[in-house]
Amino acid sequence: MATTTVAKGLPSVHDLDSAIEQITGAYHPPVRDHLARIASLMGQTAARYGLGYLNLQPLAEAFIQLEDALLSRVDEQVQRLFPSFRKLIIGRGASRNCRRIFQAAVSESKQSDQRILQLLQQIAEITDSYSPSSTASVGYSEMILDLASLDGLSREYTEAEARLLRMDGFER
Repeated sequence: MATTTVAKGLPSVHDLDSAIEQITGAYHPPVRDHLARIASLMGQTAARYGLGYLNLQPLAEAFIQLEDALLSRVDEQVQRLFPSFRKLIIGRGASRNCRRIFQAAVSESKQSDQRILQLLQQIAEITDSYSPSSTASVGYSEMILDLASLDGLSREYTEAEARLLRMDGFER
């Protein structure tokens, strides 16, 4: 079934809902799952070996910031960005207030994504590009591999959101 655009430059509600569902279904649960698993492995490693083990202290500090940034990002999308985009589409972009709210959410989204990418880079540097030491414990090695997986997932996630926002023409 073909969908039509409701106003010039704006996607249909169906297209938008499909894109939002793809992001919330394909990225939100795996991001949350990765974060929980990594936090658990990090806690187990710290309890067993201490925070001085293989750069665990700076890694834990960066991970906590990344965890906060990603969880905040997920919440921001669900509570503010996606609803404001949907209202903009349903209202055919006519409301200046709705457009202002959406533009503010987009700006915050871009800043959040930049912060997430900076933290991923910092973690990659701390972990020598996600390469566990040959002397690392099994739990630590699993944690590093999960961090590498989270890195890829997070980059896909931020790109999926950017594609969604381009539906409105802000990024063209």
